Amino acid sequence: MRFFCGKNRGAISVFLTLILVPVLIFSGIIVDISRLYAAKTVISGAGDLTMNAALARYDKQLKDSYGLITMADDPSSPSMKTYLEQSFLESCNASALKDTKSTDLHSMIQLELGTEGVEVQGVKNSSLADTQVLQQQILEYMKFRAPVYMVSDILEKFKKMPLKNMNEKKDYIEAKTDYAKKAKELGEPSENAKTAVDAHSAAIQGVQGMASEISEAMNILVQQSVFYLASESLQKYLDNEALAPVGSGQISSAVIRQNLAGAIVWDRSETVFDEIRYADLVAAVSLLQNSGIVEQAMNNDESFTQDEWNAYVNIDTVIQQSIANLKSIYEDAEKDYINKIENYKSELQTMINTGNEGITQLQKLEDVWVNKVQPAEKACQERKDALQSKGEDISELNELEEEENIKINTDDLEDMLNCLERNTEEAEGLLEEAEKMIQVTDHIKAAQINSTEACSIFERGVAAAVNTFWDDNANFGMPLQGNYYYTDPKECNFYKEYLSKVGTKSEDETEQNAKDQKKQDAEDAQGEYDQILEGLNALGKEKNLKDFSGLSYPDEFPSGQNKIGSDIQSAQTVKKLNLDSDDTTVNDGAGSLSAITELLKGLDNLSGELLERAYLMEYMSEMFNCMTTKENDVSLSNDKLNSHYIYNGEIEYLLYGNESTIVNKTEATAVLYSLRLAINSAYVFFDKTLNAEANSIASGISAATGQAWLYPIIKYSYLFCCAVVYSGQDLSSLMKGDEVAVWRANDKVKLNYKEYLKLFLLVSMISENNEKKLLVRTADCIQLNTGKSLSSKYTMLTLRADVKAETTFLPKVPALLGRSNSDEESQKTIKYQGILGY
Repeated sequence: MRFFCGKNRGAISVFLTLILVPVLIFSGIIVDISRLYAAKTVISGAGDLTMNAALARYDKQLKDSYGLITMADDPSSPSMKTYLEQSFLESCNASALKDTKSTDLHSMIQLELGTEGVEVQGVKNSSLADTQVLQQQILEYMKFRAPVYMVSDILEKFKKMPLKNMNEKKDYIEAKTDYAKKAKELGEPSENAKTAVDAHSAAIQGVQGMASEISEAMNILVQQSVFYLASESLQKYLDNEALAPVGSGQISSAVIRQNLAGAIVWDRSETVFDEIRYADLVAAVSLLQNSGIVEQAMNNDESFTQDEWNAYVNIDTVIQQSIANLKSIYEDAEKDYINKIENYKSELQTMINTGNEGITQLQKLEDVWVNKVQPAEKACQERKDALQSKGEDISELNELEEEENIKINTDDLEDMLNCLERNTEEAEGLLEEAEKMIQVTDHIKAAQINSTEACSIFERGVAAAVNTFWDDNANFGMPLQGNYYYTDPKECNFYKEYLSKVGTKSEDETEQNAKDQKKQDAEDAQGEYDQILEGLNALGKEKNLKDFSGLSYPDEFPSGQNKIGSDIQSAQTVKKLNLDSDDTTVNDGAGSLSAITELLKGLDNLSGELLERAYLMEYMSEMFNCMTTKENDVSLSNDKLNSHYIYNGEIEYLLYGNESTIVNKTEATAVLYSLRLAINSAYVFFDKTLNAEANSIASGISAATGQAWLYPIIKYSYLFCCAVVYSGQDLSSLMKGDEVAVWRANDKVKLNYKEYLKLFLLVSMISENNEKKLLVRTADCIQLNTGKSLSSKYTMLTLRADVKAETTFLPKVPALLGRSNSDEESQKTIKYQGILGY
């Protein structure tokens, strides 16, 4: 052994040294690595403990009042940040710290905070202002704490509402009211058509009455044409174009004296032709034509007096005056004839005009019936059949006979149109004849009297002369009276069955009674309106969101941050029907039926996936107050509801979101009134007693006025008026907190004001967008009542820590590896990031 050791002379020591140094360095590196892993474990545990400490500080008010779990303070606030940093330090075994200012965290593994230190923040979108977070917390609260039977009970109550086949009933009522409005449109065209047809009938009577007058006028003209013939013949004699029909030769003194002494002047008053008088005129003319013989006789017979001589001297003037008077007598007859023909033409033109007007008005009436009323009636019948197919009893829907008077037989109407067209064509033919009749007088004046015709009166007599005069001139184009056929339209079936009843008065005394009853019902409805308005006005001064002093509305509220505005464009009140007008009553009443649509849609979805929404609805309706909340009513968490910031109007705010509490209440009242009006409108339409009353009133008024088309609109106006009265009574009771039967004939299912709001909430949640609105407004109310901004109420937080761990051997590794320029520090940085939530 000595030999061996002596031989090595320290080699073993060197060898051991060479072996031991790397082993020591390797062991040191392993120790450093172990310290780093231990440091990570310590830091991770400290971070978890720190976050748990933060989450343990939950908001007790939110938890106790609303079942919501969230941190009491904002993790990013200075005080909370200091607290959490200290918690992190203590969680890293800081009990060995030399003093409180030391940055040493752990004496054994030698930890200290880095430059970034500890950073704690709430996780974005994890605050209660986020709708998904709020919804999830509400659902968790409702699942484990809320009495589920409350949800089931209200759902079952809604499902039992007696609104069977309400969609079909609504469609029927809308079709029925549409038919009533369309039927009323028959009024004006019916009255116009009757006026035009009556005028046409009167014109026919006028034309028929003048037929004999025209025939007589034609005969008179023919007879009186003898005066024209006589005047022309005398003028021919005077002009020596024809010889007076007397014998030639000596005219005795006696004959001359007789002619001079005769009354040879034809007076205008002598309108009856006297042949002897005419013969005297011809004889007088003959004296002028035989002037030489007359003068000789007068010179030879000294017995002629001076008067007779003077008469002879002036005989030419006297004859001219007689000719003028004869012409005037004919012209008077001609004027009378022309006037009668003109009157006849006027009557014919009236007959044509009234016929055309009647055709126009009947076509308008037919257009309204075919394109408006008949389709509306058909649609009404289809809805009625649909109800019957659903098993509904429609016996009470049968209308009275008055409604049958509205029906128009288009075949009869077409017959009347054809009648008017034929009459108009006949009248046009007669008008053409009348034009020819007037032209006859021109033809007479244009006729030339020859010498033979000039002598015909004297030689052949008046009748023969006149007949020859007319025959020779082919009757001067006088049209022959043909057979014309026109029919009095009052004899048509359409007039007898329909138009005759338009505008006629009845002696039935029920008219005034019906009007009085209708007026009384309108006054009753107005009284119900007044009560509603008084109830709204009695709400007094309300607290509004904009008046809240703790936070600025809406910018600092979840609704403002989510840009969820009001669903109300402007302040509304309960919509008042204009009960003075049947038209507006029916229009507004039928329009209110649309309120049933959303109700039925909500009822149809009260199952399955909607259960979660039912939980939300129950939370919102039980955690917040409404207009009928009593003083001692409490929420699910046993808090008094009247202690909330918004006084008895929180659920209304959830629904409509207006910053004005009174506006939200008014809107809720208006919507509730519309729904009650819609349901009551359906009820009155299917109630036998009310239908009988409506039939009596409508038939009385429509029969008394002779306006059958008013029957349906008066009836439905009365029914809607009854619905208005019932709706006013219902709303007044609901606003007092009383329960009201959903269907008046069935009191098994009753709802109060709050339950209707629950229904509105549930129906609103059908749309995902509306669900978000309701959740955001729920957050608004919670924020109002707690006075704390929910945007800083986090349910999750994140912690970041920058920690340095001291090492001994790891920094030397680069040098051992030959990296002489390495600037590796002796501390290793450990970055920690953790997230934790409830």
